[in-house]
Amino acid sequence: MRILLVDDSDSVRDLMARFLRDVGRVDEAADGKQAVDMFTAALEAGQGYDLVLLDILMPVMDGRQALAEIRRIERAHAVEYIDEVRVIMVTAVDDEECMLEAAFQGRTSAYIVKPLRKKLLLDKLAEMEIITRDAF
Repeated sequence: MRILLVDDSDSVRDLMARFLRDVGRVDEAADGKQAVDMFTAALEAGQGYDLVLLDILMPVMDGRQALAEIRRIERAHAVEYIDEVRVIMVTAVDDEECMLEAAFQGRTSAYIVKPLRKKLLLDKLAEMEIITRDAF
């Protein structure tokens, strides 16, 4: 499994990477633009991501803009709806309206509110059938 972690906080990326190191290969991006560039390169190399954990509030390009761009790139590469990358939005702000907008516009799979906890993240992945519960 290939995972892309996108967060402007080094410490948050480090924490999530530690949580997920047994789940799959983890790449990291510090902002939405870097994430879009990495996503595009991986897709064009035939090694697309299976999961993106995407912070909403970031400099350069925020998570909603990055997700819209990722979905545009998938359409340009003829990725079928059922094969779209699964995206979990990660936010420090528990703003339901913001999350619903991101989910509706970008077809997110889930969202998680910071602070992150390993069990919560792994439970969410199991609920989404990305991993099995016996994996943790």
